[in-house]
Amino acid sequence: MKHLRLHKLSLDYFQGVPRLDFSPNGEAASIYGDNGVGKTTVASAFCWLLTGKDSLGRGDFAIKPHDSTGQDIHHLNSVVEGVFEFDGAQLVLKKDFHEVWTKKRGSAQPELSTHTVDHVVDGVPCLQKDFQAKVADIADPEMIRLLTDPTYFAETLHWTKRSAQLLKFAAHITDDVVIASDPDLHLLPALLGKHTVAEQRKICQSTRKEVNKALDSVPLRIDEARRSVLAALPDTSLDKELVSQLETVIHERQADLARLDAGSQDAELRARIREAEAELTAATANAQAAARKTAADATIAANAGRMTALQAVEAARATVSQLEAAVPPLESQAKTKRAEVDRLAKELQALRDRWDALDAQVFAGSTHCPTCQQELPADQLEAARARFNAQRSTDLEQVEAEGKAKKAEYEAAEAERQTLSQQAMDTARQLVDARAKLQKAEAAVPAAVVIEPEPAASPEMDAVGTKLQQLKDSLTSLAVDTSERDRVATELQQAQQDLKAARARIEAAAQQVLASQKAEARVKELAEEQTRLATEFERLERELDLLDRFERAQARMVEESVNGHFERARFRLFREQMNGGLEPCCDVTDREGTPYGAGLNTGERINIGLDIIRALGELHGLTLPVFVDNAESVTDLIQIPAQVIRLVVSKPDKNLRVEHDSQRANLKGVAA
Repeated sequence: MKHLRLHKLSLDYFQGVPRLDFSPNGEAASIYGDNGVGKTTVASAFCWLLTGKDSLGRGDFAIKPHDSTGQDIHHLNSVVEGVFEFDGAQLVLKKDFHEVWTKKRGSAQPELSTHTVDHVVDGVPCLQKDFQAKVADIADPEMIRLLTDPTYFAETLHWTKRSAQLLKFAAHITDDVVIASDPDLHLLPALLGKHTVAEQRKICQSTRKEVNKALDSVPLRIDEARRSVLAALPDTSLDKELVSQLETVIHERQADLARLDAGSQDAELRARIREAEAELTAATANAQAAARKTAADATIAANAGRMTALQAVEAARATVSQLEAAVPPLESQAKTKRAEVDRLAKELQALRDRWDALDAQVFAGSTHCPTCQQELPADQLEAARARFNAQRSTDLEQVEAEGKAKKAEYEAAEAERQTLSQQAMDTARQLVDARAKLQKAEAAVPAAVVIEPEPAASPEMDAVGTKLQQLKDSLTSLAVDTSERDRVATELQQAQQDLKAARARIEAAAQQVLASQKAEARVKELAEEQTRLATEFERLERELDLLDRFERAQARMVEESVNGHFERARFRLFREQMNGGLEPCCDVTDREGTPYGAGLNTGERINIGLDIIRALGELHGLTLPVFVDNAESVTDLIQIPAQVIRLVVSKPDKNLRVEHDSQRANLKGVAA
């Protein structure tokens, strides 16, 4: 355990104190003084020397002394020097804050240009970084505040940082230790594999969400598949019988037609006519294809300019769509930020009103004893008034600090709102321009030109047509009676059409049966999938329950381990959520569970703060001088290994007075 003890602290023109020598000589001490005579200034000087900030953690506080009108007093050096004993060796640290005056060209008088700080370690001037490195050998700035200010941990430090400090007390509680504490957790290592508990929880929750989504969709998919299952198979027996009959009829009529064609004088002519008709059909098809190609090429050439214009329209339309999609989110964000700015403005005004109300408060305590109704002695009345003034001063400082933080938050939000509003207006203007360009591009698109193909014609068609007509004329000249052949040909054609229709009905029925069979198989497949998903969902629920059990056991063991290091302070590190899970937190209470910020008096809060400093000091192997402000509120401070310096409001003490554990001594110095 390393100890830093303050033997002497000297102030020259630091804030409102012209000169002051405070010599606790490494012992616990109490500083008595009326409000405004410099008790807190001593604590701020100590903090500034080690961290560069005052006792409230402010880096921009006023160091220079002021005159009666509130103006800076110039040409004075604000000096703080501390003589310490650290780990058995003496350490002297000194800071000298002073003005830098420069004479500009053409000016006879120098002007204040900036301020600077000189740093000295053990009497040797050094750079700021070397000074800070020397202090860092003791502790970093945050650790210094943790171990010197009883209120810092519970009232100022963010809960995540509080939690991080406290969890160091439970570093020995590993996952294996938690698992070993509960036999029901023996399956957890196999479940985790290479993942942490938090990672496995995210995996299980994500998988469960997907499985549950799939489960919800399965009944609808099953119902859809069942609608495709036939209630009864279609009967195709009549169509199959009809197909057999029609095939017989077709075979007979084809034989009749062949017999008639073979026995007539016009058989050869008819064969040649069929060949000529086939040739004419082919020639016509070729001529039509050539005509269509010529028309298509001409249409494309005629519409070249239109295609270019349409491409310009599509590009303009894409720009409009992009800007239309961008404007609403920007406007929504600006509106949301405006609401946030209004809320912050109201909160800031509320803090101003609260400060004004506190500033206007006057002491209104009773001047008579509540029991005997006799007038209270002057010293008791003054003590009550001093307590009132001290509390009022503390409340004003707290409200002022909250106001500065709220103002900074308000200004940042307002700047962001203005940026968003400007972006929304710029994008809206761009959208108007883009729409105008789109209208212009659409108006510039020429009408479409369609060139119809010329009627099919070619020398080949003319030659084949002439040949075909000659053959038909020759057939007509034979004057052959074709009525019987035409009847047979008509019956054959009708039978072929009926056969095609019957086969189509049989094929359609077969397709219906096949689709129904596939639907039945799909229903079975979905039912199996539903069972599998339900089993998977139950498994994930069991795994999440196992993870919940682990986290609860871990939370209980961690809280027990952490709280076991404290005598008066207690901490709740996990909070129950509405869904039954645990949420990390870091709430400070007393031993009975009373919240630190609601229900505890000042004395108990100070003792809890000292208890926290004691435990953290033991954890980090370090003690630093502890400054206890408003110490008059505590009748019995708990004992800790660190050097404790009490700051006590005492109205009779118009000059600071120090009292050691073993003796009393007056502070040396000159009053302001």
